[in-house]
Amino acid sequence: MKIFLVAGGTGGHIFPAVAFGQWLERESKVSSLHYVCGNRALELEIYRYSGIEPLILPIEGSPFGVSGILKKLKRTFNIVKSCISMYSLLRNHKPDACFMFGGYVSFPALVACSIAGIPAVMHEQNAIAGKVVKLSKRIGKLIVKSWDNEISSNVPVRPFVLWDRQAAFLNLRIDRRWLNSRIIGIMGGSLTSVSLINVLNTIVKSFPECLFLALSEKEEMEAENVLYIGRQWDMNPVFSIVDLVVCRGGASTLAELEAYNIPTIVVPWEKSSDNHQVANALKYSEITDNYIWRENQEAEQLIHLTSLCADRQNERVAGFHDKASINLFRSFETKYGDRRKISEQ
Repeated sequence: MKIFLVAGGTGGHIFPAVAFGQWLERESKVSSLHYVCGNRALELEIYRYSGIEPLILPIEGSPFGVSGILKKLKRTFNIVKSCISMYSLLRNHKPDACFMFGGYVSFPALVACSIAGIPAVMHEQNAIAGKVVKLSKRIGKLIVKSWDNEISSNVPVRPFVLWDRQAAFLNLRIDRRWLNSRIIGIMGGSLTSVSLINVLNTIVKSFPECLFLALSEKEEMEAENVLYIGRQWDMNPVFSIVDLVVCRGGASTLAELEAYNIPTIVVPWEKSSDNHQVANALKYSEITDNYIWRENQEAEQLIHLTSLCADRQNERVAGFHDKASINLFRSFETKYGDRRKISEQ
């Protein structure tokens, strides 16, 4: 079976696609697998970290994401070009199905699949559907949602490899004097939220005995117990040693933290489109015993939550976490299995 996986923009869209693709290959579901993305440098960096050379569309974002008539016209023109390019890719590679993981890059794929008659599946990571997902639903495409149940999320996540603590310290270049200390990770997503890193100011001085790992290139503050380790694509060393993660409300990040059983305080980005990060955080708190802190709340509340969570001793759940990938493929089989013979080679 030949499959296209379309994902771009941020790691929140790309990593679930990569996790699903890895599952397809492990289970021998595909004879041919291609990834499709936009032309942002960040997208290519993430794919190449994963050992993948994607097919690239000439698109870098939605016209809704910029201001100014010229920028909007340029992005609109690139969308049209990308629809044509995507149609050509479908004609050349002749995939049996196309799985899309939301975001602006899914729009050309949706248009091209509709014209070419290729079965299309849209996976929505967030609790509130994006514009392209809503359009997909209106034209009758299969939508697989991630937060429709109260048991767990339905976002494909990467396998988790538990590292030895000393090896993780060496990999992350952490001073050994922190080896027996509690470690709190501050994660702002693949685009790095500077405002979330600034949350450090609220809690660092209250926990001098803890080491704060900030996944940021920018050193927004100086303190003896804060270490800036830059953006990390391989999260295994970080997740192996943190006692608590303070993060934004990106669905893919929350899904990984849930699967690996890591204590979390979610600080949702209040300006996310349709406030989807708040919705993600609320759903996450329903299905886990973790907490939400809003930036309009008192700093003392965040300090209190940090104290509660950092003392937990959650056992990490390592290995493969395939449930969401199985559900996604099963949804495809249910809809298209009677119309198309799926060969598992």
